[in-house]
Amino acid sequence: MGVIRSMLGRAISTLPLLLLVLGGAAHAEPSEAERAARWSDLRHAIFGDRVVEDAGDRVAIDVPARAEDAAIVPVAIRVAETLGPEIRGLYLVIDDNPSPLAAHFVVGPLADTKEITTRVRIDDYTYLHAVAETIAERLRSDAPINAKLLISHPNSSGLQMDQVSRNYIPANFMQTLDVTYNGQSVFRLESDIAISEDPSFSFSFRPSDPASPGVIKAEILDSSQRHFTQSWPVAAAPQM
Repeated sequence: MGVIRSMLGRAISTLPLLLLVLGGAAHAEPSEAERAARWSDLRHAIFGDRVVEDAGDRVAIDVPARAEDAAIVPVAIRVAETLGPEIRGLYLVIDDNPSPLAAHFVVGPLADTKEITTRVRIDDYTYLHAVAETIAERLRSDAPINAKLLISHPNSSGLQMDQVSRNYIPANFMQTLDVTYNGQSVFRLESDIAISEDPSFSFSFRPSDPASPGVIKAEILDSSQRHFTQSWPVAAAPQM
């Protein structure tokens, strides 16, 4: 099962630097030492020996302190405009989830990284980390196109129980999502069981030639090795 819909609207060095921002729920907090130890373990497991610095207000993560439904928690990662051109990757880490690395967005040359939103599963009250990977600055001056991608897929984690049979529902989740515009990468998502059922993503991109029409394309590979592809036409930007 995989149906893709889209809504469009116009509106670093050899050792990459990783910039960190922390967001978290305020209930049943672990001690500062426990939180720091958990993040230290995760940081080493995910990023190895790469440098990770506090991003301050250059990267922000927005997540509700108490979500209405833990299976579809909205999360937004926002990047300051001054930092955006340097971004080549965004990571979302949910510290206490069974699979903490919830999403890795590999940013393509057309991406506008001021904000990416999605919906995730959160197993318990936990801290979340957003990490931005930077490279040398890429200068772009044209206006971005805003897009929202809606995907119909069960994204089953393998940890959910069928209330009728009392058996666990087999894992069936999206592994990769590639979004391109006229054949050029906007972003590539690498993920697993943390993304919610019927995934949703909001993002922006900057066409190489905004004066010409184009095609945006989404391609999905799921854990059952099924491929889903869909494309949508994008009109040329109106001439001023």
